[in-house]
Amino acid sequence: MKHAVPESRCIRFLAITVLALLSSTAHAEMGDSPQAGLYNGFLGQTNVVECVNAGPAPISARMDVRTESGALLGSRVFTVSGFGTGHIILNEFEIADRYGSY
Repeated sequence: MKHAVPESRCIRFLAITVLALLSSTAHAEMGDSPQAGLYNGFLGQTNVVECVNAGPAPISARMDVRTESGALLGSRVFTVSGFGTGHIILNEFEIADRYGSY
């Protein structure tokens, strides 16, 4: 007997696969521990970090943007409302022609 794969699982798998194939890693999940992601500023594209708050209370966070050698390009303090989403454009930190982390 064949089992049908739920459409939501297919969409989730596709979304995860697309994210894995992108040149910059989008990973910023709010939590108690520090989170990290990578960027590629060589492609001339806009790099956006998406931060999701899965809880009901607003949260504040700080994001540091660094070069591949660890030099600090800048920091941003921001608040995400309960069950909200925040976006930070990394290109504001002069990431052109660099690799690095946030």
